[in-house]
Amino acid sequence: MASNMTIEQGEVNKSNGNLATISLNEFKTVENGKHMYEDDDEEEEEEDRGAWGSKMDFIMACIGYAVGLGNVWRFPYLVYKNGGGSVRKIITSMPFLKQALREGIQMYYKNRVLKISPGIDEIGSLQWELVGCLAVAWVLTYACIWKGVAQTGKIVWFTALIPYGILTALLIRGLTLEGHKDGIEYYITPEWDRLSSPTVWIDAATQIFFSYGVGIGSLISLGSYNPYRNNSLIDTLVVGVVNAGTSLFAGFVIFSILGFMANELDVPVSEVVSEGPGLTFIAYPTAVYQMPLVPQLWSVIFFLMLIMLGLDSQFCVVEGFITSVMDYFTQYKLRENRTVFLLIVCGIDFLLGLVCVTEGPSNKLIIDMDSYAASGMCLLWVASWECVAISYGLGVNKYYKAISTMMGFTPGWFWIICWAGTAPMVSIGIFVFSLVDYQHAKYGEDYYYPVWGEILGWFMALASMHWIITYAVYLFLTTRGSLSERWEYVTTNKFDFELIELKEQRIEARLERKRAEAAEDLENAKDSNSDSIQARDNISTPPEYENIAYVSENGDGESLSKM
Repeated sequence: MASNMTIEQGEVNKSNGNLATISLNEFKTVENGKHMYEDDDEEEEEEDRGAWGSKMDFIMACIGYAVGLGNVWRFPYLVYKNGGGSVRKIITSMPFLKQALREGIQMYYKNRVLKISPGIDEIGSLQWELVGCLAVAWVLTYACIWKGVAQTGKIVWFTALIPYGILTALLIRGLTLEGHKDGIEYYITPEWDRLSSPTVWIDAATQIFFSYGVGIGSLISLGSYNPYRNNSLIDTLVVGVVNAGTSLFAGFVIFSILGFMANELDVPVSEVVSEGPGLTFIAYPTAVYQMPLVPQLWSVIFFLMLIMLGLDSQFCVVEGFITSVMDYFTQYKLRENRTVFLLIVCGIDFLLGLVCVTEGPSNKLIIDMDSYAASGMCLLWVASWECVAISYGLGVNKYYKAISTMMGFTPGWFWIICWAGTAPMVSIGIFVFSLVDYQHAKYGEDYYYPVWGEILGWFMALASMHWIITYAVYLFLTTRGSLSERWEYVTTNKFDFELIELKEQRIEARLERKRAEAAEDLENAKDSNSDSIQARDNISTPPEYENIAYVSENGDGESLSKM
């Protein structure tokens, strides 16, 4: 940087963790390494975005967001799908009662709760009890976040921690059931020959992205409420370890129960239930039914746990979306009208969810959405481009320097290798493998989606994937200049961390100055108060007034005489 420079215009959008637009016209010169300001004492008007009450509020929000149904629902069924033996027909005769134990639960789940139809093309009417549940879910989501992250940070302490107590109780009960060892052995014993299948790696990678919420944008939005100086390395390690540990922990719960069910039915663990997302809603109720005392009470507690697991993930996703919209479209004053805007968003999401609570194909449609829109290649695609954009668009060295400045120390070369090499290579590699080894979508063992159903799934996937290329093409076509100038403009990073750091240093200096002034005022007030007390003590009472009584406000006579 030159010793003398003038910054005439620009914007900085980061201020103490809060986005605020400020003019850089005030930056006058950089002279001999010192920044001079035209109006240093003048404070900029900054938008109040809110902030986390404490660092632990943010960590708990991230844990609540990352730890959800993906850990206790999606992870176990993917393990069951990829970790078990080959599917075989049951050739062992079983007593009717034991068969009913398994089929009863599964039939109730499929035929009564979901009312699954023969195909995705057979659409029935709305299931009003599920519509009511959907409405309650969105009402709770709105109630949890309508006041902002300060309120959200307190709620997640409850919604994120309570499920661990319930899972622990279910695990303890599962470990006391006969046959649990078989289920756990099935869970922790890999079939090495299946590692050659790309499907296993695709499922594993997409589960990681789905569980951590990478590529969705919510973590970025939640992190924007942190202060500028923040040790994000601690946040990353804590959330990562807790999330992975929760998935493993939930797996022990599920498979201890599956071992018990296999023992009761006298079949291998791999044949207890049909693979699929419904695995969790079949295995967990079995454990709840085996709980001591009042199983109905445990049923209520269990489903409250599922609600909390889904709720904190859901309202963090919504918070991430509305934060992005409010920060980008500041001209519409959406933040000032947050409650109304959030109500509209929740209402629209509720209406969009109605298609998932119809009779017939709703569950098959949910699986279609999970395979194409919510995870799979979408997250791999977005995450790959995020790594490429940061490492090679912004510049990995520049990014590393900025991260180090914010944290106050250098995190180490390991992260540079991950950002610039390992992460994009693995993500892109798995994405390519998923295309090469593409398999037609199916539900359960024998239902394959029709061609139009797969096309619908691809349209849902492209709804989020195409924006990366579409916006790049749009920016290139609408930029003025020659082709080479357009290309340079599109591919050149314009984000200047030095200006942000400059602004942050100024804010910190101003805050430090205010703290010093406040401390000085407090000290002066103490000295003034001390002088007043000393002066009062030095005033002597004339002898003739020492024993005069006076009447207080309540009419009681009191004496001034010394005791």
